[in-house]
Amino acid sequence: MEKKYALYRSMGKRFDTPLVIDGITIKNTDMAILSEGNKLDRLGAGFFRMVNAEDSFDITFPTDEVILVLKGICNIKVDDELIKLEKGDVFYVRKGLTAAISSDGDLEYLFVNLPH
Repeated sequence: MEKKYALYRSMGKRFDTPLVIDGITIKNTDMAILSEGNKLDRLGAGFFRMVNAEDSFDITFPTDEVILVLKGICNIKVDDELIKLEKGDVFYVRKGLTAAISSDGDLEYLFVNLPH
């Protein structure tokens, strides 16, 4: 019988997957993803963390996504605009948006992938 739910209990543990973009592992990052087989055609959610972040990385979002900042400051640069997200801020991203993500220190956020 197929489970109709997924549960992740972080309780302060490191997440299980480093962020990899175009085959390059982004240092000082890790993620926990809750979705069915990491399929982009289904609703998914997870946690993203950058520890002692000093670098930025570029990403093109493969799905619509909602981001809720849980800790730290998330800098999102889109073209020439810098958007600073703080704890409690919610940000909606459209599929195909290319942005540079950075933080001045530790960052944690919850994301929800929205399929089309």
